[in-house]
Amino acid sequence: FITVKPSKIFKREGNDLYLEKEISFAQAVLGDKIEIQTLDGKEFLNIPQGTLSGAMFKLDNLGIKDVNYDDFGDLYVKVNIQVPKHLTKEQKEKLVEYSKSLGEKVKDKNIFSKVFK
Repeated sequence: FITVKPSKIFKREGNDLYLEKEISFAQAVLGDKIEIQTLDGKEFLNIPQGTLSGAMFKLDNLGIKDVNYDDFGDLYVKVNIQVPKHLTKEQKEKLVEYSKSLGEKVKDKNIFSKVFK
């Protein structure tokens, strides 16, 4: 019998591996090439423009080798969009400006924004 120690990075289902990776809002909207960990080292994954949080990407043959065959499982990467908790005043202003350009009505919780318009 062989016992497999759980990984801190990967989850395993059969010969397939699962990995979660956080990306920024800008990376999700604009697209990017991100570095991900595989069993054999680092690989790059293209994130297309307009990627939604929770999107799953499949990388063929980067999973576990089957013990009975020469086949490999796949690596699935789930991306989660990281929402910033702290923004500078300038970042907030730009985000509100962006939101308004889309026609969205955003409530500004800053009480001084109404006073100093």
